[in-house]
Amino acid sequence: MHWIEMLITIAGSVFASSGLWTLILYKAKQKDTGLLLTRGMAHYQIIEEGQKFIERGWIAHEEYDDFMKYLGDPYLESGSNGLAKKMIDDISDLPFKSISSIHSTMDH
Repeated sequence: MHWIEMLITIAGSVFASSGLWTLILYKAKQKDTGLLLTRGMAHYQIIEEGQKFIERGWIAHEEYDDFMKYLGDPYLESGSNGLAKKMIDDISDLPFKSISSIHSTMDH
């Protein structure tokens, strides 16, 4: 019975120690930093790609689907807004062209 009390005391000391809590908080901060970095990279890519589409004046259905699947929707679901949200809205308003019509105009 005495060894159980000692084991409980040791386990309690480890969980209450500042070192363990420092490690837990450090790991949580790393996760937050990684999330912020990922969101920042997505923001940059949305603006970069979006400007290309807007300057061109149209977007292919396939480009739009990929843009929204891999950048737009995840970015919006993360709760982000502002300039990138405006860019996503502007891209959604662009006229669509099909890939086949693009290729046929390039052949002539």
